[in-house]
Amino acid sequence: MDINGIKKEIEKSIEEHGEELWKLARYLWENPEYNFKELKSSRAIWELLESCGFAVEKGICGLDTAFQGVYDSGKPGLHIGFLAEYDAVPELRGHTKEFEEACGSMAGKRAVLVGAKAMAFTAADLLSFPKAMEKVKQSFGEMKKRYE
Repeated sequence: MDINGIKKEIEKSIEEHGEELWKLARYLWENPEYNFKELKSSRAIWELLESCGFAVEKGICGLDTAFQGVYDSGKPGLHIGFLAEYDAVPELRGHTKEFEEACGSMAGKRAVLVGAKAMAFTAADLLSFPKAMEKVKQSFGEMKKRYE
């Protein structure tokens, strides 16, 4: 499958799961949990991942709220990782009424889906263009050296 075919499959998948993604985003917004206490949030996320065919390992790294979801296509190739931080920050909870209304609007819903699509397209592009992937690896290698 060429890159355009891959992107069409990504769009189809996001379209199919868009309502579930939106419900999850709203749930996380409406039910804030602070760091290391995201028990309901992590359960909501891993249940969605499991319903989409991911194998989810819960309680990793000695944390009840940490988990890893793995989707194995059964095909050889690179692995893609994604780290999410979604705990609430107490100082930021008091958003304006306008901001909260925007988050609950169709524009807010589109933003969630566009973000998912952008991440997936970026991954597809990197996997399709070896020179771009090599440049990313080089950049991460340089960054790693700075922090060693």
